[in-house]
Amino acid sequence: MNMTRRYGRAVPDQRVVEYIPSDYGSNYTLIATLGLNGWQAP
Repeated sequence: MNMTRRYGRAVPDQRVVEYIPSDYGSNYTLIATLGLNGWQAP
C-alpha cells in the first residue's frame, strides 16, 4: 500500500514537502468473517 500522511509539520514559514507515490498497482478486496471456529470466507 502506498499511503502518505494527510498532514505534516514544518518549521514556521517553511512548506512541508511530501512526495505522492506513483505506484498505483492493483486494488484488492478482502471479505471474511471471524467466528469461534476461526476465519471463514464466503
